[in-house]
Amino acid sequence: MKIAVVGTGYVGLVTGTCFAEIGVDVVCVDIDAEKIARIERGDIPIYEPGLDEMVIRHMKAGRLRFATDLSACVDRVEIVFSAVGTPPDEDGSADLRFVLDVAHSVGRYMTDYLVVVTKSTVPVGTARKVKAAIQSELDKRGEKIDFDVASNPEFLKEGNAIADFMRPDRVVVGGESKRAEALMQKLYKRQHIPDEKFDPLFFHIFFGVIIGARLGHCLFYEPGYFLSHPVEMIFPIQKTVDGWRCTGYAGLSSHGGVIGMLFALYLYVKRTGVNTMRILDNMGICAPLTACFIRLGNLFNSEIVGKTTDMPWGFIFAANGENFARHPGQLYESLAYITVFFIGLVIYHYNEKKVGTGFFFGWCLTAVFVFRFLVEYIKDVQETFEQGMLLNMGQLLSIPFIIIGIYCLAGGKLCRQLGEHQK
Repeated sequence: MKIAVVGTGYVGLVTGTCFAEIGVDVVCVDIDAEKIARIERGDIPIYEPGLDEMVIRHMKAGRLRFATDLSACVDRVEIVFSAVGTPPDEDGSADLRFVLDVAHSVGRYMTDYLVVVTKSTVPVGTARKVKAAIQSELDKRGEKIDFDVASNPEFLKEGNAIADFMRPDRVVVGGESKRAEALMQKLYKRQHIPDEKFDPLFFHIFFGVIIGARLGHCLFYEPGYFLSHPVEMIFPIQKTVDGWRCTGYAGLSSHGGVIGMLFALYLYVKRTGVNTMRILDNMGICAPLTACFIRLGNLFNSEIVGKTTDMPWGFIFAANGENFARHPGQLYESLAYITVFFIGLVIYHYNEKKVGTGFFFGWCLTAVFVFRFLVEYIKDVQETFEQGMLLNMGQLLSIPFIIIGIYCLAGGKLCRQLGEHQK
């Protein structure tokens, strides 16, 4: 989605920058050429903690641009926010000159349907005046172009404006048409992530997990063999005395899958501009559910079996040619991960503002890999080299994830740097 924000004062600059932070393409417009030049040099004319870094970052990424003339961009955007000043008039009422100037400019230059949103503090009835101003310009041009006018008042507190925008207690939007309402809802989704960001997310995660899981198994568990047989590491084939045959990927590592997913998310964030900790937190909320079903799949395939047991709930894995009971370690993990998922979901329901801080990512890593570490004690040895080890490979690989998880739960410095700024 592409929008324009007219006015680069406190409200306009914060609004435009925060929309860029959630992946929207933004053009901020101001007739003050000197101010625009200062901003483009990285000299931010207002003080708001974290704003200067965000402005510079999104300018470099191309998601946040600046202009001095609305005519240069109005034909390429879907929504125009009017965030210009409304100084008090002689009688104390709001001076609407600048608001109506924006409306006239929109009417002079628009070429397709637009929603014009008043962000400035204005009196009741302003929307009608804005609509009349736009229509008067269209009439002068002899054009019949649909448009809508909406109101979206700001609730930004100085010093905490970025957090107020990114995690609002409420978003108030007033409009007259369903079309304008739908467009504003698209912009202000529950977590401010545009629809077009989800397709590349699936692509990145799918391939990141598969590639990471495969390379993880080959390099963590059988490096000697696969480094000398690199073709078999990459492709689901194996060389036998009868030649090459398709075997499928006989070995995937969950730790490698997580590493692959994190690398894929890094590429996704670089490409889309979605906030790093927001996307990691969202993955932290839903990933335990995925882990639950993966372990159920292992159970049905008689893979990653537990040690022998005489407990009444032991499973006999007949597919492996066995007639004795083992601990269903896969089921233990599956039940643990579904519990982690629902706990995270409840926390999210009551404290959604934690999304973007790293909390849910930390919760997922800590809870999942602590249980993974413990459940390894009742699993059978997976690889011969693990015989006699104090801690097996699964436990050793879990330790770094547990440490990272605790760090994120505690709100470490890096989480604050990569997260959505809050006071």
